[in-house]
Amino acid sequence: LNQIKAWRMHKKIFSLLTLVYGKVRLVYCPMNGKEKNIKEIILSNEENYIIQIPPKFWYGFKCIGDSHSLISNILSHPYNENEIERADYDSLFPKYEWSTKNK
Repeated sequence: LNQIKAWRMHKKIFSLLTLVYGKVRLVYCPMNGKEKNIKEIILSNEENYIIQIPPKFWYGFKCIGDSHSLISNILSHPYNENEIERADYDSLFPKYEWSTKNK
């Protein structure tokens, strides 16, 4: 619980994300964005969304519910490890406060 899975960015692939169960905060930002450009959306079982993350957007998740969460990620192309970039959750946007929002 409360585990952070961030940051990831696909160079060419679109991601379609939907919550299977639980409650998470999805955070995303353009590749060359600044922290002021960070957007958030809460995904929960109460409302069903399919979120499209375009290429060259950084994104990450934090479970904020009382139980585990599961997200389905459908890609526009076959997965390619060389196509994705990753960064530690506290390195890319160091001023972003994962711990203070929607605990």
